[in-house]
Amino acid sequence: MSDYLDAELAPARRARMERHLSECVKCRRLLADLRRTVAALNDLSAPHDRVDALAIAASVRGRVGETD
Repeated sequence: MSDYLDAELAPARRARMERHLSECVKCRRLLADLRRTVAALNDLSAPHDRVDALAIAASVRGRVGETD
């Protein structure tokens, strides 16, 4: 699914995925969720100073509704 989303599939595999998506509600929902996740990640601001991986991870978890 990620390769499809990133336009990294060969034409035949892409066509196969598109046929499947046209028939599978569950996979269309998954793809929509992945697109929203990627958009949310792209909207995150970059750290201004030092990179704090734990703070970034906490921010991402908070935005997707996860807790520790």
